[in-house]
Amino acid sequence: MLFLTGSYTDPHGEGLGVALLDLGGDAGAARTRQLSPAESPSWVDQHPHLDLLYVVEEHEGRVVALRGALDAGAPLERLEPARAVGAAACHVRVADNGSHLVTTSWGEGTVTLIPLDEQGALGEPEYGIPSTDPHQAAGERQSRAHCSIAIPPHWALADGRDDLVLTTDLGHDILRLWSTGDGLTLEREIALPEGCGPRHMALGPSDHLYVCTEYSVDVVVLDSALEVAALTPALGHAPTDGDTAAEITVDPSGRWVSVGVRGSDVIAVLEIHSEGGMLSARRSASCGGSIPRHHAHLADRVLVANQGSSTITELPFDPATGEVGAPSRTIAVGTPTQVLPLDKLS
Repeated sequence: MLFLTGSYTDPHGEGLGVALLDLGGDAGAARTRQLSPAESPSWVDQHPHLDLLYVVEEHEGRVVALRGALDAGAPLERLEPARAVGAAACHVRVADNGSHLVTTSWGEGTVTLIPLDEQGALGEPEYGIPSTDPHQAAGERQSRAHCSIAIPPHWALADGRDDLVLTTDLGHDILRLWSTGDGLTLEREIALPEGCGPRHMALGPSDHLYVCTEYSVDVVVLDSALEVAALTPALGHAPTDGDTAAEITVDPSGRWVSVGVRGSDVIAVLEIHSEGGMLSARRSASCGGSIPRHHAHLADRVLVANQGSSTITELPFDPATGEVGAPSRTIAVGTPTQVLPLDKLS
């Protein structure tokens, strides 16, 4: 099975930039091939129908386009120009129709839309209006935009529209809803509990959205009108000092939610109830390394990008019980930031 990996490069880490990870058919047969020496990519996403990969180079505050067949394992061509998108760029998402991409940057809270032409070339950036803190006086806390997700057109909030994008801001503890059909227009803000730090999001069953909060290590459940339906501690108890949540995913069966927790260095598993509207923490297991920055939840295993230990670990997963087992394989990958199944990009 093939995966894309992003990793911090020198002087911020020891990774290869963007690489292709081939797990092979047998344990111990994994191979990693560099696709691009991109500078410290924190997130990658692919054009829906072109051989183009878009990468945010975090410490350069820019997004770049790479061209080539990903599964071939050959070096990708870097296209110019790159585009500035904001300090500490950390996430990029390409629209399903390939018309544009949206980036978020946690350094200054910048949300950016970049149009894409028919060849997928990057156009001129359009920057969203700055966030306003709903909890504290202006200037007391820094806005820190962190990721984006498309709102499905059939959701109650969308009412058939396919141009709505939601972003997180872990500095101001809000979600921000944007329309992207004619530029980048802010439509609504949803305040979450002060100090929680909304970071990443995942779509759940029966039109629900799950948001993991970096600072409070909770999972917030929202319905299709983006009203808060529930809030559940990811670990089933208060986090240990130093714990921060990273990635959140829903397993392919739609029964389980997994959250990576740095500090305790575990993958926490929550069960989905009430047609997606409620969660309950069930168990947690070691991530097999340190600082689980990102993970991919497959049907029978979880792959974890352990930034601190420069490894990707493969953890067995039982979809009947939600149990995560001890690592079945550990692969050396320098300071990884993301691990993504290649078929998720097709």
